[in-house]
Amino acid sequence: MEKKPRTIAFIALLVAVALLATMAAGCGGGTTVTTEPTTPTMPTKSTTPTSPTAPGTTQTRKTFTVAELAQYNGQNGQPAYVAVDGVVYDVSGSALWAGGVHSRCPEGATAGRDLSEVIKDAPPDMLEMLKTFPVVGTLAQ
Repeated sequence: MEKKPRTIAFIALLVAVALLATMAAGCGGGTTVTTEPTTPTMPTKSTTPTSPTAPGTTQTRKTFTVAELAQYNGQNGQPAYVAVDGVVYDVSGSALWAGGVHSRCPEGATAGRDLSEVIKDAPPDMLEMLKTFPVVGTLAQ
């Protein structure tokens, strides 16, 4: 009978650790992967240093219109891009953005949109977490 309370305590500890990890991820964390868009409707791009997590590296960067950004909604094989304050981030590599919908954000965060207003209602560290994702361009005003 002594093994049963130990087993329960161990399971409770595992659940607590998983819960803490989930809370730490919040409304924006996750693993990032740089993915190049494959849609044939993309305008001409320029190459400039853009990755906030890898100084000195370059990747393709472009200016998106609102309509172009909407194509990158994380559905039907498209990457998941979001814009905040004029910067477009690739959140495709995050499991939290599977299918283009942020699974833990009650603010209506979906890919293919400008989330500048949505992020104002998110926890304070969400913008900093978003800035760890690859920058793929800017949003046209």
